[in-house]
Amino acid sequence: MFDDDQKAEIILPSLPVLDRPEPKYTHKTPAFVPLVTSVFRTGAVMGIEWVTLRYIENVPDLVAITTFIICLCILAVLEWKDWLNFKRRGLFITCLMFLILLYASISAYAFIYLRAPPETNPAITELQTKFAAALRERDIAISERDEARREHGEVTPDPSLVPLPPSMKASEIDARLDAWKGVEAQMNDLDRILSEGDEIIRNWKNYDRQSLMTKISVFRQESTIVYQRLNNLLGANSDFSDLKAIDGNAMRKLQIFNQNLLDAINQTLQDASKDELQTSVAPYIGPVEREIASLKNWLQTTKHVAESSALELTSRQQAGK
Repeated sequence: MFDDDQKAEIILPSLPVLDRPEPKYTHKTPAFVPLVTSVFRTGAVMGIEWVTLRYIENVPDLVAITTFIICLCILAVLEWKDWLNFKRRGLFITCLMFLILLYASISAYAFIYLRAPPETNPAITELQTKFAAALRERDIAISERDEARREHGEVTPDPSLVPLPPSMKASEIDARLDAWKGVEAQMNDLDRILSEGDEIIRNWKNYDRQSLMTKISVFRQESTIVYQRLNNLLGANSDFSDLKAIDGNAMRKLQIFNQNLLDAINQTLQDASKDELQTSVAPYIGPVEREIASLKNWLQTTKHVAESSALELTSRQQAGK
């Protein structure tokens, strides 16, 4: 047996102490506080869910179900905050941040990639179609006027230019739309080429014979390619009367003037002086310069016709007629 001194030295084993989370509420807490808190918490999460889906309408059911489940998980994490912290320090904030990031990622993906276009109002679509038709008629009139002034100095409209048919099949609308988009693409290429040609003509005196010939040859070749592509496009869609608004021969004069300029450069001697070159070439520079300026105006009006025609066809496509 142990004496009193030995008993005093005996250290009794310490008993385990349970870490009890502090209660969120006490007897002093009003009865309605827990209820109101739960209502506010649930309402906040439901509000986030509603607002998110409101701005990504008609998303797939899987997205809606997934975001709803995440909201339920967020509610559960908020409800059991103390328990999660009791099990592992920082577990609550880790779970909460993970769920929030997951919710934000799914919502952002749905908003960017899965968002369905809004339903079109038939009345608005009809007004858009009429507006597009009016724009096209205006652009065709401007194109007729500019072409008449450019070619003949007259403003008499060409009676062969007709509006789009009042009713078309969906396949015909698609084909006409592709044709007008093709015209617009050729106008974009021509715009770039004419800008390059304009730059050459402005600085032609700074080039020697070989450099000027090379630049004019490239300019003529590129403009010829657009000229041929445009006429091939118009020829392939000759059944579409609305494409008659495009003058396929508008670039013909430029080809002639470019060839005349190249012939004048070829006729000069290779060892000709700069003054001799300028004297031989100068008479042929002016026609090319004026034709480039004229084609720029034609290009803009033609591009407007293409844009307004595509707009009218798109409106009819949406209206289904």
